[in-house]
Amino acid sequence: MTEPILTKAEKEALQHIKDLEGAMSPYNHDHTGDFFLKNLKKRILKDGMLTLREANKWYRYGNGESLTVDASKVDLDFVNPDDYSKIKFEGVQTLGRSRDGLVYGEVSVKNLGNGQLEIKADRYDFEMHEGSSFKTKFRNFATKIGALNAGKGTPYKIYFKGENTPNYRRNIPR
Repeated sequence: MTEPILTKAEKEALQHIKDLEGAMSPYNHDHTGDFFLKNLKKRILKDGMLTLREANKWYRYGNGESLTVDASKVDLDFVNPDDYSKIKFEGVQTLGRSRDGLVYGEVSVKNLGNGQLEIKADRYDFEMHEGSSFKTKFRNFATKIGALNAGKGTPYKIYFKGENTPNYRRNIPR
């Protein structure tokens, strides 16, 4: 049997149907297909931001593949860049202080001067920390809740492209 000869319009329609079948895979619980993962990554990175829902979805279905987000979109407006080193990265606790706190928990920043911060790449995982201080116990408790919310998944690396320029104002209450 020979292949039918298709017009350009028919070929495009056939490709569209194949694309729709791939797009329907989330509804069939097939989250492993290349089409699903590529489109999920496109949706996540469309605006350069990473929401908690997107982070958890990538944790469940991204197979450990890294993501790159726009550093300028991370909410660090509570941070005074002058309080941080220009030589080494230092941790900034974002939980409860930033609209992105539930996504990143803590980020490591370095002062680049001119009010700008570099954010060090980090892992999206639910690692427990050693220690008996209240801060560590609270952090681990919040991490356990986050892990339950995220479900079973694979840790992945998050890279931050560009710089963050916090809109920090010294005398404004936080």
